[in-house]
Amino acid sequence: MNVSVDGNIIKCKICGTFESTSIEEFRLHGFNHCIPSIANYFGVSHHLIDSNKLVIQLVAATDNSSSDSSNSNRQEQDELENDKKKRKRDHDDCNQQNQTTTTTTTTTIINLLRVPYIKRIIFNQITEISRQEFDLKRDTKDDNYKVFQDDDEDYVEEEEGFIQAKKGKDIVKIPQLVMIGKYGMPWDFIKHYLPLCTDKDKILKKRRMFAISKYCRHPNSTLSTLEHLLEWSPDFDPQFLPKAHRKQLAEKVAGVGNRDILELLLTKYPDINLNGAVGAAAINGHLSTLEWLTLNHRRATCDEFTMEIVASDGYLDVLKYMHQHRTEKAYTSDAIDRAASNGHLDVIKFLHEMNLSEGCTESAIDSAAAGGYLDVVEWLHENSSEGCSTSAMDNAATSMDGHSNLELVKWLHFNRSEGCTTDAMDYSSSLEITQFLHNHRSEGCTRLAMENACRAGRLDMVVWLHQNRTEGCTSNAMDSAISNGHFDIVKFLYDNRSEGCSDRAMENINMDNEQVTIEMITFLIQNLQLKCTTKFLKKAIQSGRLDIVQLIHERAPTSKIWSELSPIDVASFHNHFELVQWLHYNRTDRCSVKSMDQAARNNNMEMLEFLHLNRAEGCTSKAMESAALNNNLEMTRSQQQQCTWKAFKIYPGRYPHYDVIHYVLDNQLMPIKEIQQMLKRDTIDHERYWETIDLLYKYLNDNTIE
Repeated sequence: MNVSVDGNIIKCKICGTFESTSIEEFRLHGFNHCIPSIANYFGVSHHLIDSNKLVIQLVAATDNSSSDSSNSNRQEQDELENDKKKRKRDHDDCNQQNQTTTTTTTTTIINLLRVPYIKRIIFNQITEISRQEFDLKRDTKDDNYKVFQDDDEDYVEEEEGFIQAKKGKDIVKIPQLVMIGKYGMPWDFIKHYLPLCTDKDKILKKRRMFAISKYCRHPNSTLSTLEHLLEWSPDFDPQFLPKAHRKQLAEKVAGVGNRDILELLLTKYPDINLNGAVGAAAINGHLSTLEWLTLNHRRATCDEFTMEIVASDGYLDVLKYMHQHRTEKAYTSDAIDRAASNGHLDVIKFLHEMNLSEGCTESAIDSAAAGGYLDVVEWLHENSSEGCSTSAMDNAATSMDGHSNLELVKWLHFNRSEGCTTDAMDYSSSLEITQFLHNHRSEGCTRLAMENACRAGRLDMVVWLHQNRTEGCTSNAMDSAISNGHFDIVKFLYDNRSEGCSDRAMENINMDNEQVTIEMITFLIQNLQLKCTTKFLKKAIQSGRLDIVQLIHERAPTSKIWSELSPIDVASFHNHFELVQWLHYNRTDRCSVKSMDQAARNNNMEMLEFLHLNRAEGCTSKAMESAALNNNLEMTRSQQQQCTWKAFKIYPGRYPHYDVIHYVLDNQLMPIKEIQQMLKRDTIDHERYWETIDLLYKYLNDNTIE
C-alpha cells in the first residue's frame, strides 16, 4: 500500500482520501476498503465481494484467534504483531528524524503479495469467493429428490470459461494430470509431481496425450513448459487424440493466441487439421497468430462472415488486416449494427470509409442507445441515413446506467423526431429520466411504471409517480416490493394507496435476499393479514432461513403446513445443517431415508453422522453411491452398503478418487453384474472414465486389484 507520512498523519495513496493517526485504524481501512479493489486485479467477481463482511470476518478471525488455534493461525498472529511493531518503529523513527519531512513510498502489487499476512488475506478471499461462485453455479434449486441430476449440464465446472479456484497443494492431488490440462501450471511447478520419464507409463498414454493437448490450448501455457512436457512424453502425437479433440486442436490453440505453440505443433506435426484456426484467431483478436497463419498456411481458411464477428467485438487491427489480406469477405448490415451495439466507433468509421453498399439499419442507433454510446449515436446521426426507431429513446431510458443516459435521452428528444413509447417511462432507470419524459414528452406511462419502480426498490420514483401521475398501479406493485424485500416501499404503499397485495404475495418472496427481514414478514402478517402457506415455509427452509422458520413455528406450531412437507428432508436436500438440528430438537415432524441420502449427496459428513445418531429412518444404497461419487473415502467406509454402477459415475468437472474405487472393489460392494453393466454404457468412452475403466477391466480379469 502506498503511504505518505506527514507528522502523525497516515494517508492512503490507493484511494487518496483516507487519513488517520492510528496505524490500526489505517490497517482496517486497507483491509475493508482498498484490498477489495486489489481483488479486481485478479478478476474476482464484484457481486460476491462484501467488503463490510467478508474481509472483516477474515481479519477478525485472525485477530481474535485463541490459545487453542492451529499453529498456522499462531504464526499469522506472530507475523501480524511483528509487522505492526516494525511499522510503528518506522513511523516513530520518521517523526523523530524530521517532523516536517514527507516520505512517499510507492508499493506495487508484487510488493504487497510478498507480505505473507496480506497475501493470505487476499488469496483466502479469492478462494472463498470462487467457492461461492461455484456453489451458485451448481445450485439447481430442484425440489425433486435425486442423488445427482442425470443431466450433466447441472454439474459443469469448466463450461463457459469458469474454473473453480484452487491452491497449488490441492491441484496436485487431483488425478488425470489436471494440473497440466485444466490449470495450465508451469513446468517449474509440475515437474516435482510428475513421474520420471522412465516411469511415465504408470499414467495411461492417452491420458498423457490428452493432458498435453489441453495444455497447448490453455491461456496460461508457454512454449518452454510444452517443450519440457514433450521431452517427458516423447510419444505424444495429436493423431492419436480422440477425434473431436484432434480436429479442434489447432483451432483452440489459435483461439487463445498461442502462436509459438501453434508454430511448434505444425512444425512437428504438419498434418494437423487447421479448420477453424483462422477464424478462432480473428474473433479473439489475436492478430499475430492470424498473420502467421495467413502467411504460412494458405490452406487455413475461415468462414466468410468472420469479419462481422470481428467488427462486433471491436478488433479494428484484425479487421483492417483481414480486409487487406483475406479473401473471405462478406459484409452485411450486421457489421455496423453489431459494432454500434458494442460502442466501437472506430470500427464503424472504418467500415463506413470502405463505402460498403450494405451500410446499416435503424438497429444501429437503436442498439447504440441501449448501450449508452452517445458518441456512436451522434456520429451515425450525422453520417448515415437509416435513422432509428422509437426503440432508441426507449432503450436509452431503460438502460441500467440511468445517470449517463439522461443526456442521451435529451439528445434524442432534441435532435431526432422518432420519439418513444410508454415503455420509456414504464421502464425508466432513474427518477431524472422519468421527470424529463414527464415534462417534455406526451407519451406518458402505464401502471407498469410504479410496479417496475417497486420491483427495483426505487422509493423515490414510487413517491414521485404517486404524487405526479394518475395511472396508479395494481396489487402487483406491492407484490413486487414484498418479493424483493423492499420494506420501505411496502410501508409507503400501505400508508398511501389502496391496491394492497395478493393473498399469496409472501409465497413469491426471494428468501435469499438479505433485505427480506423478520420485521417485514411480521408486518405483512399483522397488517395485511397474510398467511404462512406450505410453499412459503418450504421456500424458507430451502434458503436456510432459520429466523423465518422459527417465526412460523412461533405463530403456527400446529398448522397443517408442517405436515404437508417433510421439513428435515427439505433442509437436508439443501444442505442446511443448522436448520436440520433445530427442526430435530424443536419439532416432531416426520422425515424419511431421503434425509441421510441427501446428507451423503451433499458430502456433509457432519450432518450424516448427526442423522445417524439421532434419527431412526436410516438411509438407502443411494447414500453409498453419493459417498463414492463425492470421493469421500471416510463416508464410503461408514456406509458399507451394496451399490450400483452409479457409484462410479463421474460428472463433468469431477474426478474419481481411486482409493474409493479400490475400496468398493476390494470389499465387493458392487456386484459383478453392475460392473459389467457400467462397461456396456456409451458414456465410458468419455476421457474422464479412462482410468476407472482400466481398473474395472483388471478387476474383472482376475478379481484382484494390482
